[in-house]
Amino acid sequence: MWTRASKSVLMVLEGLLLFGFGVHPPWHMDVEAADLASYRIDNWNEWISPTTLKPPEGLIELTDDGEMKLVYIRKFINAAANAKDFEHPDRKNKKLMVRGGFRNAGSNKTDGPNVIDGNPETWWSPNPKDPLDRWWIEIDLGRGVSATKVRLVFPDTTNVRPLSEFRVYVSDGVPAPKTVDLYNFHLAGRVSVPNTEKVVEFPLSYYYIGTQGRELAGGVEEGEVEVDFRTVQFVRVRVDSKAPNQALAEIEVETFGDNLALQAVARGGGIVGGEPAVNEPYRLIDGDLMYGPTMTFSPDAEWENTGAWFLLDLGAVFWVDRIHFLALDPDQWGKKMPYQTVNGFILKVSDGSPPPGGAIGSEPYKQFDFEQVANVENRETPPKFWFAVAFPARKTRYVFLRSAHGVMSLQRSYPAKLQEFQVFGEGYACEAVLQSPIIDLGERRGASGKNIIGVSWEEGAQDVTGNPVSGAVARVELHSRAGDTLKEAFRYRYRGREISREEYEKLKPSQKKRCEIDTMYVAGDDWDSWSEAYRYSGQRFLSKSPSRYVQLQVRLLSDDPDITPTLRSITLHYTDAFVGKVFGKVAPKSVPADVMVPFTYTLSSVYGYGDRGFDRVLIRTPSPVEPSTVSLRVNDVPVQPKSVVSTRDSLLVDLPGIVEAHRVTVRRGTIWKGGTSLVVQGDTVIVGRDTLSLHGVPLTVQGSTVTIAPNRVTVRGGSVVVADSTLLSGTLVIRGDSLTVHGDPVKVGFICRIKKNGQFFESFIGHSDQLGVWQRVDPDPGEKAATTVFLPSFSADTPLIGNVLITPRVLTPNGDDINDVASIRFSIFKVSEKAPSVRIYNLQGELVRELTAEQVQEPAYPTWKANWDGSDASGLIVLPGVYICRIEIDAESGDRSITRTVVVAY
Repeated sequence: MWTRASKSVLMVLEGLLLFGFGVHPPWHMDVEAADLASYRIDNWNEWISPTTLKPPEGLIELTDDGEMKLVYIRKFINAAANAKDFEHPDRKNKKLMVRGGFRNAGSNKTDGPNVIDGNPETWWSPNPKDPLDRWWIEIDLGRGVSATKVRLVFPDTTNVRPLSEFRVYVSDGVPAPKTVDLYNFHLAGRVSVPNTEKVVEFPLSYYYIGTQGRELAGGVEEGEVEVDFRTVQFVRVRVDSKAPNQALAEIEVETFGDNLALQAVARGGGIVGGEPAVNEPYRLIDGDLMYGPTMTFSPDAEWENTGAWFLLDLGAVFWVDRIHFLALDPDQWGKKMPYQTVNGFILKVSDGSPPPGGAIGSEPYKQFDFEQVANVENRETPPKFWFAVAFPARKTRYVFLRSAHGVMSLQRSYPAKLQEFQVFGEGYACEAVLQSPIIDLGERRGASGKNIIGVSWEEGAQDVTGNPVSGAVARVELHSRAGDTLKEAFRYRYRGREISREEYEKLKPSQKKRCEIDTMYVAGDDWDSWSEAYRYSGQRFLSKSPSRYVQLQVRLLSDDPDITPTLRSITLHYTDAFVGKVFGKVAPKSVPADVMVPFTYTLSSVYGYGDRGFDRVLIRTPSPVEPSTVSLRVNDVPVQPKSVVSTRDSLLVDLPGIVEAHRVTVRRGTIWKGGTSLVVQGDTVIVGRDTLSLHGVPLTVQGSTVTIAPNRVTVRGGSVVVADSTLLSGTLVIRGDSLTVHGDPVKVGFICRIKKNGQFFESFIGHSDQLGVWQRVDPDPGEKAATTVFLPSFSADTPLIGNVLITPRVLTPNGDDINDVASIRFSIFKVSEKAPSVRIYNLQGELVRELTAEQVQEPAYPTWKANWDGSDASGLIVLPGVYICRIEIDAESGDRSITRTVVVAY
């Protein structure tokens, strides 16, 4: 969507926010003359996760108003409501995937899906003509869940009546022994007398197959947590009484909430396990209770060596307060299984923060700072197989579990058959990272891209009720990158799974034919890295500019589970570039600290066809520049600036005219004049101020027209036309691919002081016809740190205070306004968070007066200044004599103090 930027936005960009200088610049944008264009983004459907390169799974919700916000993780959900979102392998043919939802019915299959559509006004009713043994219906939750109850909802209407007598069965989806797809169903509840209730619930719990039942619970440090639940994937309702007009509206299965582990891989996370102890750890988070991994638990001293651990990455940070660790009960299969129980484990969580002091070791679980939430010892009789660990909500991305508490049997390692690892929480996700498609701002004739001025966005925050809130607990973080070229990339999918290029090359020719190959365009080699985060909407564009292509990255962040940031739109503000490329460099590169030094800032430019050029230069300076010290050279010829404006932190130089193109580089081709071929042998002929060079050898041709076979080239001042169309992209020619047009070099001389090491000189170019619009100057790529100035290196014993100047040296505080006050000036060569202290002592070492030092901007003097009027702390004039002035700063290394003498006489 293309729109003109609003006037209010442009004024913000032009003022304080455009430059970020900390003050309004002394020049202002003419909004109408600026003629900025805008590219507005308010459609988020094509944004992807930078980790998976796919739309984000379970992280983002798009509202009806077009806003993007974090998804809310729910507690106590109905697992049947979203059963269609999950799938699992078919038991008979594992290559086929079966989607959850309505599974089957013995009667009236047509209306079967109504029982999970969430609409109580639709229902399933068995066909009265069918025999009673066919009056049943079954649903598939699509994954195994920890269910606490099954709820049947009946229509609230006079047309039909609730099921009269019925039974409810549940199954975990694990086939019976020696079968493939015959499942054990367990009775969850039964109504044996005529029912008239509109809602009937059956709580679920797991009971050990034997003489002693037990509730399943896990221990945590905060106390024992006991929960009744049962693993469920299938639910079957069987009608026992053939009364007329019976109907069932909904089957609901209540669980503890959204299981965050199920979409970990889709979010870019996953699970890894130690070797050789953990086999196929990915099966712990696939939602399939049938195909679980094995894990060999080890004695306490051996868990690291044997790899008795696994680490789950949820792919993003969530508020987590509950984890289920489910192992197989061998006896539930009706036979003795070759697996043991889980003897004990330690469970830890982390939000992804690194450990204090950094990681020690390369193992994945040593890369994060973990907090222990459970220490479970499973030595009771009979032992537990399912563990529910509850704890106060914590920001969590990584979950780590390791073997603990030795081995119950013979103190040796042993295997356990695991089923599932489930993670629950509540509240908005803590973060989501999304990346835009590559944005093409369009190509104009001869230009390499657009001069991108700034970026603005509309953001907000809301609570769980949708009401707007304020504060910093929820925010939007924006990054950008840009470039001028794209390159092809390929993605390979084989049998529904994405594979790498290396895996594709290993496929047989017949397999390659069945492989899906997607071609996409990605950032080229000339793109810059992701920018730092933008601090506010309307800030100056931080990435490479001019550029044709832009990509944005958004981070939605929340520190409160009940509040989410919202993002409605992002807008890029831009104009056509003044020139295709402009580069800068500064000299000298190394200078003494806090001393007025003459600098030269050189700008070189590359023109595209139709570029307007520039006649204004803006340089951000570390200290004020005296306008009278500014000099200007264009093409090495001294010229008089049209005007010079200096502020506390910037220098604006208006040039006397537009910078022209004086040289055209011909990369290849034969040069003709008329019908005469010219051979380049080092001679030079002048054509106005235009120069042609062939293969790096300078050549100019008398006249105004030169022919380059097979295209016609016309040189007129700063314009070059190749077959009426010269299109340049930086130094890369897109069409008419033998020309580059170079602008006259511009050198700005000025005097200022450097007070910190690594001082970066940022600069911009502008045009007098478009005041207030600026194009950033890039550091010259041919010179390392081209626009950075360094101070001499400091050793541990280097003085950190210098350039001390005390005037007058003899203080006469007699009230005649002559030498009544001594000015103490000095420089500091390292940045200190605290202001320097200036103290006056007598020769006996007694403190006489403590002075206040301030930074001042006086070109001929050092930066810091303190005044002494000859009085002591009580305000009385001191006795005549010699006094010690001690200047001191707070620093970790170097000489931190210096002393000088002051004489008082009257």
